[in-house]
Amino acid sequence: MKARIIFILLLICSIAGLYYFNRTNPGVGTDDAERVTMIVAIFVITCVILLYIVFEFYRTMHSEMKEQVEMLTASKNDLQTSYDSFSMLIVEVNAELVIINTNEAVCKYLGRKKNHLIGKQFAEAFPFNNPAMKVIEEVLRSTFSLRKNEKSEMESGGNIFEIFTFPLQDPSDRFAKVLLMLNDVTHTRALYRQMLQDNKMVAVGQLAAGVAHEIRNPLGLIRNYCHILKNSPVGDIEIRDKSIAMIEKAVDRSGRIIANLLQFSRASSYRWSEVNLKETIQTVISMEENILVQEHVNVTLNCSEEIKITVILESLEIILMNLINNGIEAITQSGEI
Repeated sequence: MKARIIFILLLICSIAGLYYFNRTNPGVGTDDAERVTMIVAIFVITCVILLYIVFEFYRTMHSEMKEQVEMLTASKNDLQTSYDSFSMLIVEVNAELVIINTNEAVCKYLGRKKNHLIGKQFAEAFPFNNPAMKVIEEVLRSTFSLRKNEKSEMESGGNIFEIFTFPLQDPSDRFAKVLLMLNDVTHTRALYRQMLQDNKMVAVGQLAAGVAHEIRNPLGLIRNYCHILKNSPVGDIEIRDKSIAMIEKAVDRSGRIIANLLQFSRASSYRWSEVNLKETIQTVISMEENILVQEHVNVTLNCSEEIKITVILESLEIILMNLINNGIEAITQSGEI
């Protein structure tokens, strides 16, 4: 840098010296030819300086551009390294759902090289079934149209995938592509289902004594009214009708108790479904009825018939059962939930 400055200063001094010499010696030993020669020399020196300045300007620009390109390349490599470090499947697609980029996890999952995937339609590259592919394409198109992150879930080939999408802007401020992330949660969901089932079996064990007591009562009623039927006069229609009605009522009660217990103990499907909240709470309360009677705890349910919610039913039942049991334990004497 110092050499360049010295060079420019020398050129400037040379021009200044020539100009000064030309001005201070207008008529002594000079003629028109010498003046022309002087002017040409000044012009040449000026051109050399200008050329050098232009050269330095472009050389500096080239150096800066090279540094920026190197920085962009390094940034791109770092980004790709970050992509490749994720175990989730990461794919960039354009508005036509053509693959622009993928991470290493996708290549391993599909057993294909990256250059064989880039440029292909997403539906052609991935072996998902039609329902799963339809879900993914709907989420991608929704992300492009709404320009916001989306989340969904799909199942294909026995595997469950969480779907995340993120719109990406290009330098021209257009949403030219979307980042798609697929997270295989099959193992996690299996562990969750097992944990949920284990909790349900513990609850079933706690309910067993109460259920046995609840069934014994209607069975006792059935036995008593059968005895009455056997010993009542043949023509006594009133006793017969009353006995049959009580037997039917006892059978229905026993059936409901057993059905509720079987429904509760069934393996979780981890399915979201719409349920009536009041009916669900009443079912759980009926399973806890024996312990509520033993502890002299009264339960008052204040819930609208119209409330319907979308939940995983088994999870809601366990939550409600835990809430009721916690309430019973918190009441030291007769009380109300």
